[in-house]
Amino acid sequence: MTSADAGNELSTVAKGLAAKPAYLLIFGVSFLFATGSGAGFTAGLTNSAPVISVTSAVVFVIALISCLVTAYKSITLGEQRALVTGDLRPAVQATDETDPVTAGKITAAFPASLDEDFRNATETLLIGIHQSHILIRYYDVIQEKLRKGEHIRVLLLDPKCDAAIHMTAMRFPGGALDQQEQSRVESALAKYLAIQERYPRLVEIRVIPFLLPYGGFLFDWSTGEATAYVQRYTFRVQGGALKPKFFHQGIGNQWLQLHRAEMLAMWDAATPATK
Repeated sequence: MTSADAGNELSTVAKGLAAKPAYLLIFGVSFLFATGSGAGFTAGLTNSAPVISVTSAVVFVIALISCLVTAYKSITLGEQRALVTGDLRPAVQATDETDPVTAGKITAAFPASLDEDFRNATETLLIGIHQSHILIRYYDVIQEKLRKGEHIRVLLLDPKCDAAIHMTAMRFPGGALDQQEQSRVESALAKYLAIQERYPRLVEIRVIPFLLPYGGFLFDWSTGEATAYVQRYTFRVQGGALKPKFFHQGIGNQWLQLHRAEMLAMWDAATPATK
């Protein structure tokens, strides 16, 4: 573990304790007992008093366990899993966590169902400015689907549209170079085109000269099991991996119908990508 990883873990635990006064109190009392019993153990050894040393050692172990358990329980289920795996980067939402949307909160993680839905979808549309992170995270899934003969559509921003590229660069706090964003789009497009060369009949790539308001996934849009995972592009707030994310499913879901219709309309307005 690097010092940065350790810092992330300590910061996560500290925030969890600070947000829960009861846990913070228990942690503080346990820490005091651990400190005091440690001193008692040392004093027992110094004064040749084994009873004091043994008693202090037992109290120290119990207090230490109480500290660790309290700190662990003070953080969210997702953060607990991240601590266990040693990865505190934003991930998909755990299936047993409260739906943040219904709780009036913003979530920076897609539901855990995304991975399975991606693998099982018979229709797949990937949409976004460049979607390079999808290619990195789901490269193996994409390859697996293509080997099975499944079709995949990819819709990206047209890197030749200077106006859209400029507006994309404006989204970052402090701004970003237009050339930087154009390079990212071109790089991602080149990677998708390389995949298309291997599977020309299965991969369809289009570009659109329009600043896409969101990126994400649309699965099985022509069936009653249509599903949309949407990542909203923000303007100089909560960007990067913290972009707000939404999940819509079911033929009666009006948000699903809106995103489905809009994504397919943007697909129809786009043109085939070329090198």
